[in-house]
Amino acid sequence: MDDPARPLVVAHRGASGRYAENTRAAFLHAAALGADLIETDVHLTADGAVVCTHAPTVQMPGSETPIPVAELSLAQLRDLDFHTWMGATIPAEYGTPADQFMTLPELLALLGELPAAPGLLIEMKEPYPFGRLLEQRVLEALEAAHWDPETSTVPGTGGGIEVTFLSFDPDSIGYLLDSGVQPGRVMAVISPRRSDNTGLIDAGTVGIAAVKWDWVLQSHDHAAQTRQWAHSGTRLNVWTLNDPDGILQAAAFGADYLTTDYPDMARQCLNPLVTTGS
Repeated sequence: MDDPARPLVVAHRGASGRYAENTRAAFLHAAALGADLIETDVHLTADGAVVCTHAPTVQMPGSETPIPVAELSLAQLRDLDFHTWMGATIPAEYGTPADQFMTLPELLALLGELPAAPGLLIEMKEPYPFGRLLEQRVLEALEAAHWDPETSTVPGTGGGIEVTFLSFDPDSIGYLLDSGVQPGRVMAVISPRRSDNTGLIDAGTVGIAAVKWDWVLQSHDHAAQTRQWAHSGTRLNVWTLNDPDGILQAAAFGADYLTTDYPDMARQCLNPLVTTGS
């Protein structure tokens, strides 16, 4: 997966520019397009299932207000439509409409069946109505899939699935590290909305800073701080980049990972970097 000649391409919630985010179709299409990693968001249901969805709430039929995922069972969520809003026709090889909503164990199994599995980036989503139970259940799901904490790899048909973790919350990151996750497999998020992971990155507690490109561009101080992190050995994941200019600018800045809704476009932009070795 690693190619030192270019940043690694992270498919944001799968190929979410083509198919509805965090669905089977988005994940499989991202893999087909050659994404190096697939990012997914996870929440915990009322009955303890780790599910792949971004928003903390969903709109239930007959309800005037959105209902938290944490208050619904897995069965209730499976009855909902998570994909037709995108308007994309799902090819048969990407599953039926009923297959689109996924749990983390199902995603691990799906990637494990691919001839060449991309890495998996798991984002712990806020809020945390169950305390640190989300992180606990995620680690249990990985252990059930024979995850090796030392290499952070889950075995698969086409080689191991390299697993990395992502969070906005320092306490979530602390729990993961205390539970045996390697620092080099943890991304601490920095954005205009949340920058409370700065201390963890400054201290070298995590190996990767996931910086929103808008935050880097917000001031000279932010750009200088990001360069200092990179200079000290911290790897950079820049998100979310959906235009060629932004992708090339972030690559020139020194990004190790580029997160995008369009992994095919990102790879096309970065191909000249591979051929020229720049």
